[in-house]
Amino acid sequence: MYSSMKWEIMNYERHVDREHCTFNSTRSSDANEVNFFYEITENPLLQTIMKYSVPFWVISFLIGELLKFVPLCSSILAVRVLVWYVISQAVKHFIFRSCSFWIRFPQGGKTVLVTGASAGIGAATAEDLCARGGKVIWGARDVRKAQKKLDDIAWTIHHGPRGYVLKIDLSSKKMIEDFVDEFKKREKRLDCLILNAAYWGPKRTTVDGFEETVGVNHLGHMYLVYLLMDLLKKSTPSRIIVLGSDIHRLCKGVQFDDFMSDNGYKQYKSYAHSKLCNMLFARELAHRLKGTGVTVHIVHPGTPVPSELMRHNWLSMVVFHTFIIRPLQHLFCRTVYQGSQTTVYCACSDECGEDTGNYYENMRKDTPSAAAMDDEAAKKLWKLSCQLLKINENWV
Repeated sequence: MYSSMKWEIMNYERHVDREHCTFNSTRSSDANEVNFFYEITENPLLQTIMKYSVPFWVISFLIGELLKFVPLCSSILAVRVLVWYVISQAVKHFIFRSCSFWIRFPQGGKTVLVTGASAGIGAATAEDLCARGGKVIWGARDVRKAQKKLDDIAWTIHHGPRGYVLKIDLSSKKMIEDFVDEFKKREKRLDCLILNAAYWGPKRTTVDGFEETVGVNHLGHMYLVYLLMDLLKKSTPSRIIVLGSDIHRLCKGVQFDDFMSDNGYKQYKSYAHSKLCNMLFARELAHRLKGTGVTVHIVHPGTPVPSELMRHNWLSMVVFHTFIIRPLQHLFCRTVYQGSQTTVYCACSDECGEDTGNYYENMRKDTPSAAAMDDEAAKKLWKLSCQLLKINENWV
């Protein structure tokens, strides 16, 4: 079937006088044709391409018949779009094929806290860790949404998931303190803290007077670690996982002279700046915690995945997200499950147990930008952040 479709398409291309490339089609018998087809399909690369492209060869044949009635330029455009789609699916398979693995937590499980667990990567991370036997506390601003996620997976996990939802609002120091008080009443240990929550949206100011992007993404998480450090040290060996992002590469350095973006605010720049702060904070924290049994890992979830980061901007959601981001995500981007796997790997893998301060993507170590490895900037950011949070800079 594949062979006959290929010749039909090639005949159409000859009809419109286009150049094309093909295999040598000189064959003397049906047996030769079978051998020829067998040799081609044994190639692993072609097997993958064919796996994703079979439906589109059928579609392309039908489109080819329809395109006989439209101008040549439109035909060329349609064929190019089709070929680009097939290639993108093959590329997705090869890039993301290693984005899953299976490691269970040790007998008895581990206690894990995930922030931003109501949707997106945070929810996918919490779900996966539940399935691996962990006791997961779903830290979320939207408790109802997180609880629905937890309820939805209950039937898929033997004996049901171990864990619960707790409300946390990283835009308020008081709310963080209330969360930690409740957490410590319920839990006597914390094996893994995953700092996943993030804000991307219009400029807003938190109740503590911080610009919300840096206030939630960096300062809120730093204050949470500060309040939970005693529990993490008591539960050693324990881990802190900080979600960074390759978007940090857009920043040449921390904006110490305009830390709250008072002199002009752009959402993507502020978000990139907050992610650079996350990475420098994690780097300095790892240095300070060496030898304590608490390790720090920085994670880039990979190619942008579907998330709710843009939910605060209705224009972005309706126009940019619906008509541009969604189609591109379908073609090239990871699912939220795939995006969560490097975080899960750093939480579960023994290979990360003795390691600290490294940057991971696709479950492998990667190299961040020079700005994210600037130890002097990390120390300066630590001091400034402690001053803003009104805590002693020697708390670690």
